[in-house]
Amino acid sequence: MALLDFDGSGRIMAQYNGWQNQVLFDLCHQITDEARHMDRSLFWGSIHATLNHILYIDQRILSLLQGHEPGPCTPNTILTDDFRTLCHLRKETDTAIIQFAHEDSPKHWQEKTRRLHGLDGTKHDIPLQIFFLHMFNHQTHHRSQVTSELYRLGLDYGVTGMPFTPEMPLSPRKNRNNNMPLMDFNACGREMARYNRWQNRVLFDLCDQIGDEARRGDRGMFFGSIHATLNHILYIDQRITTLLKGGNPGAFTPTITLADDFAELRKMREDMDAYLETLTDPENSGWQDNIRTLADVNGVVRDVPLQVLYMQIFNHQTHHRSQITSELHKMGVDYGITDVPLTPGMPF
Repeated sequence: MALLDFDGSGRIMAQYNGWQNQVLFDLCHQITDEARHMDRSLFWGSIHATLNHILYIDQRILSLLQGHEPGPCTPNTILTDDFRTLCHLRKETDTAIIQFAHEDSPKHWQEKTRRLHGLDGTKHDIPLQIFFLHMFNHQTHHRSQVTSELYRLGLDYGVTGMPFTPEMPLSPRKNRNNNMPLMDFNACGREMARYNRWQNRVLFDLCDQIGDEARRGDRGMFFGSIHATLNHILYIDQRITTLLKGGNPGAFTPTITLADDFAELRKMREDMDAYLETLTDPENSGWQDNIRTLADVNGVVRDVPLQVLYMQIFNHQTHHRSQITSELHKMGVDYGITDVPLTPGMPF
């Protein structure tokens, strides 16, 4: 019996999201308003504009999940030019997201879909649960662009691992609303694995175009170069999947180089992505009954379901992929679509 269902994983993502935003805004408060508004060649230009964009998309998705029509999308909307007001709006929205994900809140939205045109132009009825997942993935994507700039300013962002979330809601699985969600934990896991595989394929195609020298140049990223960051992402995937299989990943060496050759690294990436798609198959899901004892950032020791580590695989990938795509954007390389609901090949 899996320890977490879709609702349980949603509560954890909502709590993680609120924690990370609190850390991010506390750090952004330490730099000047001029520094926050400075054009840093991010996708949305400045740190302030990026924070506005994240909040704008959160409000749109939350409105959609609550049964409202959010209207035309204008992604460069500046909700407020004042940072103090933006902080207040961010806290309000994070509280609303946590309340929305609460175990006692209505869950009828999980039975509904939204029609979208896919990248191939065909219409698809996408479960609203996919938009719920996208809300958190989108936040991680753009938060990472901001934290990359803060790192260059000498600010340490600290821990970003989902399993270390303070006050993580680890209540047992239950369905108080008697809803019939379109997707359970495994279905959502498969779609995140499919999304992950698509994004990595696009990323490696683009990294192949810029050449070896550009991939290895030190760009002031957390792991220095694009090549080193790609290695780190794969290394963490290998460690977590080893844990899921009941193995011991050994000593933690986050700067390890698994493959110095780009073609070899790409093949290892493709093999890992194919494997991640199998972990939620019924015959492979026994690991979902197990836990890992961990201490959170406050030193509180808890038994964390391995499903949280599985969720962390995709959260961690998005975090570091976005550091790379931010560098590619500065080089004039268009990364394209990163939206979970537009993943090619979704079976809807």
